[in-house]
Amino acid sequence: MLDSGNALFQVPGQKDDASLRRAELILSTMGQLGTIAMAVGQRDLNWGHRALKANAEKAKVKVLSANLLGDDGKPLFPASTIAHTEIASIGVIGVSPVGVSPTVPGVRGEPVVPAVLAEAKRLKGKVDALVVLAAIPYADALASSRRPRSAG
Repeated sequence: MLDSGNALFQVPGQKDDASLRRAELILSTMGQLGTIAMAVGQRDLNWGHRALKANAEKAKVKVLSANLLGDDGKPLFPASTIAHTEIASIGVIGVSPVGVSPTVPGVRGEPVVPAVLAEAKRLKGKVDALVVLAAIPYADALASSRRPRSAG
């Protein structure tokens, strides 16, 4: 099972006690159901990136984002994971919305397409297939999917 993000909170910025308990329950349930990974959506960052990471580790759910960076320019989350099945190895890449910085201090989203292409190149030869979990607006996903592929 995979999740493309924005599962934990109903609206951006929501941080009341009931919402935090709900997010913990959802993440815990995702872990119990064997969710391999989820992309980091804007609403998932209501906790802040550190709390999201800690709660996801506790629930044993990998949170992914190839394009979210901290103020120091370093990635906040792993870009991808590899799921091994009986018949194939599947690379799973997570991407997040570019415009998260106004609502989430200390987090900035880099352009999606270059981040995905760089991670796909890194995974080349290690996996049989790639899945991109895109926690981005539908219009952005469509525009990204129409970009020409780079050679290599």
